[in-house]
Amino acid sequence: MLYIGLAARNDKTSILESGNNTQFYPSGSVAFIPTAAFPNFASGVLDFLKVRFAYGSSANFGSPYATRSYLTINSQARVDASGNVVTLSLPGLLANPNLKPELLTETEFGLEGQLFEKRIKFNASYYNRTAKDQIIYRTLDYSTGYSSTAINAGSISNKGFEVSLTVTPIRSSNWTWDLTANYTKNVSKVESLPDGSKSILTAGFTNLGNFAIEGQPLNVIQGTFVPKAPDGQAIINKTSGYYGISNNIGIIANPNPDWFGTLISTLSWKSISFGMQWDYVSGGQVFSYSAATMIGRGVSKDLENFDPTLPLILPGVNEIKDGSGTLTGYAPNTTPLTTAGVFFNNTIVGGSASDRGVYDATRVRFREVSLSYSLPKGMISKLKLQAVNISLVGNNMWFSAVNAPKYAHADFDRTAFGSGNGAGFDYLGGPSAKRYGVNIKINF
Repeated sequence: MLYIGLAARNDKTSILESGNNTQFYPSGSVAFIPTAAFPNFASGVLDFLKVRFAYGSSANFGSPYATRSYLTINSQARVDASGNVVTLSLPGLLANPNLKPELLTETEFGLEGQLFEKRIKFNASYYNRTAKDQIIYRTLDYSTGYSSTAINAGSISNKGFEVSLTVTPIRSSNWTWDLTANYTKNVSKVESLPDGSKSILTAGFTNLGNFAIEGQPLNVIQGTFVPKAPDGQAIINKTSGYYGISNNIGIIANPNPDWFGTLISTLSWKSISFGMQWDYVSGGQVFSYSAATMIGRGVSKDLENFDPTLPLILPGVNEIKDGSGTLTGYAPNTTPLTTAGVFFNNTIVGGSASDRGVYDATRVRFREVSLSYSLPKGMISKLKLQAVNISLVGNNMWFSAVNAPKYAHADFDRTAFGSGNGAGFDYLGGPSAKRYGVNIKINF
């Protein structure tokens, strides 16, 4: 009825310099089961209940060769313009001998339960995770002779909920139907940055990329944007009729979703089971070249109702300035444009501000469907096997980016950074492919 677990670990690595190359990190957990301690506790309704609390910590020492300077050996010698044979070169990474290990700490509180003869099962958790001294690669001005250096980037927190609910509305001798719903919400925040740093580029480019900014969610996207008047209307260039472009970059998007949801259904009749999984991502934003290119180049069916012979006027205001160039007010924009001028020159394809390529990333996906059959016990017992299951499976059957241009078919689950830390960028990646397969599972 009561479980207590304790652990402690101390790591030492050759990746970091002496004095910074060891890290101690403990962990512990406590779980209490009231239904085991009190057999008559909510009898007839509550079959099982567990209350748990855990504290954990772990370390990360980063990648090697970040603390000392080194030369890169060119395996294929080359000859430069002066006729010199070049076999060694300096790296673009500036060594940081003061680099320390990351320390990740997390506390979690949770409840698990089963009700009404296990027809209802639930699992809920609240967590608070903090990453201190995260190791990231900070870009440098090329005038320094280097392109980046590894640093410890302050502290980043993640707090959130994870909830799972399974309901069995049908359970008989032949039929069983299980429905499972999962809900996840995570809120990240950059708590602090190293002294002297207002923001740190984490992925992408210095004028358009993911940044860590103190007080903001991790990986917000910064880029150029259309300036706004005090009342929030877009400022239009009176001469060209196009959207204005900011002189500096600013936060234009937050790629972190508001919440995730999953629905899993499994319907079984005797030895046959039919299952499917649907995923839903609410909120978040993405900078999408896939969607913006289709619109900007006029090849998307979304534009079929626009008459290219009629002029269009961008909604917004023009700045009014006096003879000395001082801003005196704003007036509604009245500069007409051709359809091509609107949908090319006012998108990121035509060189407009980066925020013209930002879309809401809410999406729904039919993740998987399967049909499986378990061979009868009498048949497999003759083969001296315990179980044989054959399944037909389809993955990634359908998806919809709810608030993207309908016919652009942009897949916001794809990312331009692969398995890296970047998020919220779609550079003409194309939709994920459907996949069909047959699985055979044999238990001996």
